[in-house]
Amino acid sequence: MGRLRAIVLAALLLACVAVGLAACGGPDNLPADQIIGKAVPAINAVNTFHFTLATSNVQKAPAGIFITGVDGDVQKPDKLVGSVNAAYSGIPVKINVVVDGASQYWTDPASGRWGPM
Repeated sequence: MGRLRAIVLAALLLACVAVGLAACGGPDNLPADQIIGKAVPAINAVNTFHFTLATSNVQKAPAGIFITGVDGDVQKPDKLVGSVNAAYSGIPVKINVVVDGASQYWTDPASGRWGPM
């Protein structure tokens, strides 16, 4: 489950960067370093923001965990509430996440119960 937790947090961070890109204007087909270069100032300019990340046009989900969508809210410097929709070996799962400083909680994909990450 440790790998799954790391993937969930990485997906949420990726969504935050995607929000910054959206705040910078339309899709420009830029290389990753330029996208991040545009996203960072937009994210740094605000104290709170909502983000949404969706995956589309995928012919076949890869093996393991595949993130299909992320939705959440961030309050700087260290608070986040979000939900992740994913497929784990083809089985749909929804994981909720709450981060408050060093305290990180999630709903276990197997039981649905809240617990520490």
